[in-house]
Amino acid sequence: MTTTIRRHINNIRRFRMERGITQRQLAHIIGYQSVSSLSHLERGRKLPSIQTAMKLEVAFQRLIPDIFPRLYDEVRDSVARRRMALFKRREARV
Repeated sequence: MTTTIRRHINNIRRFRMERGITQRQLAHIIGYQSVSSLSHLERGRKLPSIQTAMKLEVAFQRLIPDIFPRLYDEVRDSVARRRMALFKRREARV
């Protein structure tokens, strides 16, 4: 049986390469002790904490939705669906 690992597509590598910095340098900038932790994040094997996402936003001078566009779209769509469902239920009671 094969296990499919969901990858969290992001632009960390792209933005890091645009700035000409190594994984080791970026890990240092955002306060990671381990380059492997950054590698897992960069490859989409794990999601960042909100604090790490903010550190990346500051390091790259790019907004979090630019760094994690697919995640942002998923969150936005999920919240919009739930918000619409709530308003429809509320209107149905009136």
